[in-house]
Amino acid sequence: INYSYYESATGFGSVPNFGSLTPVKTGTSSNFDLSVANKLTNFAMNFTGYINVPADGQYTFYTNSDDGSLLYFDNNLVVSNDGLHGAIEQSGTIGLKAGMHAITVGYLQQLGSSLLNVSYSSSSISKQLIPSSALYVLAPSGNLLPAVNPGTTVNGINYSYYETATGFGTVPNFASLTPVKTGTSSNFDLNVANKLTNFAMNFTGYIN
Repeated sequence: INYSYYESATGFGSVPNFGSLTPVKTGTSSNFDLSVANKLTNFAMNFTGYINVPADGQYTFYTNSDDGSLLYFDNNLVVSNDGLHGAIEQSGTIGLKAGMHAITVGYLQQLGSSLLNVSYSSSSISKQLIPSSALYVLAPSGNLLPAVNPGTTVNGINYSYYETATGFGTVPNFASLTPVKTGTSSNFDLNVANKLTNFAMNFTGYIN
């Protein structure tokens, strides 16, 4: 699960609006783990990721926390356990389809002891701490190509069509050739070729 860790000299009276704050540090832990905090008091944490729901059904989620905590599922508040207090457990129930769902748990620690346990139950799962094996994060963004998002596009794919009397042994370097014709087709369509043999085509465009 991803975490973002925040500190305050005066503390947080409730789980803060994390969107307006800058974290002291971020990282990934195997579960909802408070031990990654830099100090024992006056901090808050926001855990974000995905939980793999094994089957369709009604699920009850619990947070037992000291101090406050809030649990969201797909941006819906399911468990409200906010404020400054000792160890208190609150719960909420939500219907979920099988598969991955976004889960967020916000937590604050003011003074005294710190505690955060996140559990769940359903008709097929006895109440238990959410296991680390059910929690997921997105693969590192460095493995994802950024979107190009050109300004103006229309449906279709551009093509450039090339011919040779002797044929091409491999897909040629199109930059060194002059096309016989160019145009736009609705898909990767070889029917636009002028003949049946000894030709090559280069299709270029964007995919959404």
